[in-house]
Amino acid sequence: MTNIIPSSCSILKKIIGNILTFFYVNRLRLFVYVISFFAISTFILAVINGRKSNLDSVLDLVVSTSSIITAIIITYLFNKLFAEKTIRIERKKEIDELSLKINLLRYLSYKIIHQIDFWEIPKKGHISNIIKNKYSWLTYEVYRGEDNNHKIPYDKFEEIDREIHSTFGQTFLAFKGLIDGEDKFYEYPEVNPKNYSLDQTSKYIEYTASIWSFMDKNPNFLDISSIHTYWQKSFGNIYLKLFNKKLNITKSHIKFKELFSYFYENILVKHNYLTQLNTISPYKTFLSLFSNLVIFIFITLGALIIKILGVVDCQLLIIYIVTLFISNTLDLIILTGMSIRKELEIKEIFKV
Repeated sequence: MTNIIPSSCSILKKIIGNILTFFYVNRLRLFVYVISFFAISTFILAVINGRKSNLDSVLDLVVSTSSIITAIIITYLFNKLFAEKTIRIERKKEIDELSLKINLLRYLSYKIIHQIDFWEIPKKGHISNIIKNKYSWLTYEVYRGEDNNHKIPYDKFEEIDREIHSTFGQTFLAFKGLIDGEDKFYEYPEVNPKNYSLDQTSKYIEYTASIWSFMDKNPNFLDISSIHTYWQKSFGNIYLKLFNKKLNITKSHIKFKELFSYFYENILVKHNYLTQLNTISPYKTFLSLFSNLVIFIFITLGALIIKILGVVDCQLLIIYIVTLFISNTLDLIILTGMSIRKELEIKEIFKV
């Protein structure tokens, strides 16, 4: 129960925040809408002043005009929707290509983390064995104190830090983070592509930066020239798939350092940016037009119901429907002006 209440409060706060933001952003529209509604309805009531008017023909005009405007807005919205979908599909194709490269990076990390020769400390043993056997629960975030749910006491941290040899162990945990605990060979080949979330790529960016920093200070790390030729070939195959060129075994430590720098500065950041573009909400004007469309639909339905029920003598109700129609049309004019200005602005980066 204690977990539900904070969650409910946060959702309520988010809803209220979104409502307040909507009113603030659309304050000009709302002001014009309210003022025009009361001004026009007051004017019409003053002009009619109890006299009978032919409001039946006015309802016919409202229904026909609202129907035409609704059709135009629907056509525009669907054109925008399909155009946006096309852009997102093209963007997704590029994201998928980057995802395959990230998959190969994670496969490389899988190979590195299981190559025990990389993790040996003279007279201390292998860090990989210490972490796997004694601190299997330890993650990169927990070690760095970034996980608020799992805090390590300072004296315990000093013991762990000493046993895993500080930044050396942190680098192992960064590789462990890159494979997300998926300790199975079949998780990584190209036949098993993945969609990576913003949260995942943000973490991968931090992991690769940490690995690159360690390799910059320890230039001989990931030198595969002394390991078995079978594993050399395995690392070389992954490198070939990534860059379409053979790995220079004697300079493997330099090439792998460049690889992690390349993923940090290009692949992961680019994937993160394109994914953000594909997850943001549609344009505000697009959503505003949709709300305007809904009001026109209700106006049309309301006018039709009045005609069907034959309550055309109810002047006040008809006047308010006509007033709402005029106010919504004025709002549509404002939205059209905003839409034209937005459409002519090209701020997005289309080539990265």
